[in-house]
Amino acid sequence: MYYNECPLCGANLDPGEPCDCQEEKKSKKKLQLKNQSEHRNRALQLCTETGYQI
Repeated sequence: MYYNECPLCGANLDPGEPCDCQEEKKSKKKLQLKNQSEHRNRALQLCTETGYQI
């Protein structure tokens, strides 16, 4: 069976099939940044609620 291999991640691809490894990497990074932002917002909210001065 004939297949192509992604030079970045090594995935086996059907002829003409593009690899989505870089798109997955971007999605993971975007999710990580979103989670960090949400965590920071919760921490600031807790500080505000408890009267803690930053």
